Amino acid sequence: MNYSRDQVELMMRRSNLDPAPGNWPEVAAAMSADRLPGGMGWIIYGGTGSGKTSRARLAARLCGIEICEAAQLADEFRERGVVAAARLPGGWQMPSCRCGLSDLVIDDLGAEPLRVSVYGEMREPLREIIEARLNRWPRLRTYLTTNLTPEALERRYGERVASRIAGCCLAVCLDHPDWRRMPQEGAR
Repeated sequence: MNYSRDQVELMMRRSNLDPAPGNWPEVAAAMSADRLPGGMGWIIYGGTGSGKTSRARLAARLCGIEICEAAQLADEFRERGVVAAARLPGGWQMPSCRCGLSDLVIDDLGAEPLRVSVYGEMREPLREIIEARLNRWPRLRTYLTTNLTPEALERRYGERVASRIAGCCLAVCLDHPDWRRMPQEGAR
């Protein structure tokens, strides 16, 4: 179902999200209508409590896209002994995440362990998963949330992955203060 900018803005307000930053209503409405420029995904980055995950969950719900946490994907990669990351997003179903070969929101990129041991070999699950998914763009879109800056992403995952993210994802920066630490209305 396609949602208009006004419908997205209303849903955001009902979810207690400020729709203004980064023109998010337009991004979410374009995403639901499959009209993002060049069939791109997006990456939302910003500080803790700035609303990244809430926006990602809303967008996933609006568009019928699966959302998985980065740490969950790294655990599945390690536990199943995946030989090639390209097989992780497709080919089998994860018990806790139904992400098959389809668009996927990866939440909290950078919170997972960078390296894991798979049958005694050290692997970098999220780097491999993201690279495999972005190599299939634009047929396969990936949406990301992270607390890491673009520079920190490049240091963590390498220039190759950072370049692919920049080429396949619209960047949305949320520079809000942590909403969890803000005084709540009516609180004493």
